[in-house]
Amino acid sequence: MATGAAEGTPMDNATLMETARAHKAAGNELFKEGKHKEALKKYHLCLLHVKAVSDPNDVPVIPNANGRPHVPEDEKRDARQLRLDVLLNMSFAHLKTQNFKRAKECATDALDVGKHAKAFFRRAQALMELGDLEGARSDLKEAQDLCPEDHAIHTENKRLNKLLAEHKQKERDTYAKIFGSSGAGDDDHSKDSKENNKPNSSRATSASRPAGGGAKLSQEVNG
Repeated sequence: MATGAAEGTPMDNATLMETARAHKAAGNELFKEGKHKEALKKYHLCLLHVKAVSDPNDVPVIPNANGRPHVPEDEKRDARQLRLDVLLNMSFAHLKTQNFKRAKECATDALDVGKHAKAFFRRAQALMELGDLEGARSDLKEAQDLCPEDHAIHTENKRLNKLLAEHKQKERDTYAKIFGSSGAGDDDHSKDSKENNKPNSSRATSASRPAGGGAKLSQEVNG
């Protein structure tokens, strides 16, 4: 809750934005220290103050924020950019705490602010962990269209392809068991099973999360 203004004195946009940026900066420092849950609290406070600028008639929890004069478009634009940055950071922090549902939701909220490669990228990461591989593939394509040379996107695409290959193999194995248990076509099933059990260098091994490496999208919070 903001306390920068005296009781009964409306908070101006400059004060709101300054306070919002301070909360974001504090969140970034906590994030870098690995304190992701604490960082999320600071990011949430940042969002509350940003909302008071971008949507001043809908911020009941910020004292003295309502009833202010019309907000100029340039100030709204700055507020939207700050909101986008902090939502992306929140999505990243939720990924770090393995709250993949919230990571997806924050990335989706970021996309409501603007079409951004990192928002598609973060949501794709969350969707992979939630098992929505087709959704992840769609988002990674959007991210790659916006940033075709980004190494992190290529790394996640490789991980996704392994997951998709594993999923397809599991489906084949399941169908083989179903049809095999019926007793029909035993000879063909036996032949197929032998073929499936042959070593296959192209078959995906268990997908591991990328260790990182200098990719912008995977390693940095938005400053």
